[in-house]
Amino acid sequence: MLQFPSAPVVSRLAPTPSGFLHLGNAVNFTLTWLLTRRAGGTLHLRIDDLDRARFRPAYLDNIFRTLAWLGLDYDHGPSGPDEFERHYSQQHRLAEYEAALQAARAAHPALFYACRCSRTEPGPRRPRLAAPTPAPVRG
Repeated sequence: MLQFPSAPVVSRLAPTPSGFLHLGNAVNFTLTWLLTRRAGGTLHLRIDDLDRARFRPAYLDNIFRTLAWLGLDYDHGPSGPDEFERHYSQQHRLAEYEAALQAARAAHPALFYACRCSRTEPGPRRPRLAAPTPAPVRG
């Protein structure tokens, strides 16, 4: 049986409108919704639209249609694409994000550096594996 924490549960659904949702999203959303509701928690819809190069209005609309089709509700967040664009888009907060980043860089300059890593060519910090590592089995 699941043991829920004594502190209030606050969780989120966090899709990105950079492509149509898929089965993995549906499973994740459903499990997150179920666990949050069973714990009597609060569920937020937080759509991350910072990748404007891949953003499409159809992808944003797909998020709301998928949640409705799955029958999943949430406590905080936009009710549809129009409200999202007006009040919830991360694009409205870019200046705040940049200011926070600059303040953090100024306070801790040694912690920030430009990563030149490539997904196709692992560098010294990410060596190639000689053979696949088996996943641990939990039971």
